[in-house]
Amino acid sequence: WIEYYKEEIKANGLKPYFQEHEEPPREIIMDIYEQLRNCAFVLADITDGRENCLYELGYAHALGKKIILIRDDADVREDKDNEVRITFDLNQFKHSFRNGSEKPESEINSEFRNDLKDRILKVKAALFESQFNFTSE
Repeated sequence: WIEYYKEEIKANGLKPYFQEHEEPPREIIMDIYEQLRNCAFVLADITDGRENCLYELGYAHALGKKIILIRDDADVREDKDNEVRITFDLNQFKHSFRNGSEKPESEINSEFRNDLKDRILKVKAALFESQFNFTSE
């Protein structure tokens, strides 16, 4: 999925950076902090509750970064009323759900692909507007 995320980000004119595939020049946590401080937004795949990803997500929220949350639909359980259950502190944020048992380009994941593209475009537009401080008079 990482390669798919990179391609979607590039397709929207942005430069992706994924720590997992880069050799940091110093202690890894310091590199993560720097990358999060300097990034335009964070795309976080929190499938399986990856502790490192959740830690970085919290730091990004504290920095006020735009966040795109992704998780596998099998990672989220439904309760007795067929309501999706997400940890209460993450429940307030929009999630994009992918079907991890399928390849990103599969027909099953077309809704996810469209949602992700839309969310990247919205984040990009918000960043553009804030960069030029558009206001209506």
